[in-house]
Amino acid sequence: MVELPLAPMRRHRPNAAGYSLRPVDTHGQIMDREMVASRGWEPGDRLGWRISGGVAVLSSRANGSAAVTRKGHLRLPAELRHLVGAEIGTRVLIVAPTATPSLLLVPMYSLDDMVARSVLEVLGGDLS
Repeated sequence: MVELPLAPMRRHRPNAAGYSLRPVDTHGQIMDREMVASRGWEPGDRLGWRISGGVAVLSSRANGSAAVTRKGHLRLPAELRHLVGAEIGTRVLIVAPTATPSLLLVPMYSLDDMVARSVLEVLGGDLS
């Protein structure tokens, strides 16, 4: 009996974060109870935010202007949505890093920029 060679197995590492892709609705809400609950946030909790590199970072803060709705969704203030370009209907990548109790909101144009840089690196600087 001849043994066939096996392809080398790629080492699997634990996920560095949880991910979800959701649109911003007409009320400035992002409906994703699972991601909100993963941070230990509950309806009525207030959230502070800051912008870093086109990404919004949400964290628990008693006097924050963002909030968790009674249904457990995120409600984002207009100022935050405008600063990151997350207008109504825009899809936002929600990132829940395992190392921190914050949520990151990455608008699609920022995600596209990140992916384009990775693609250029993989292809050696050529997108053709």
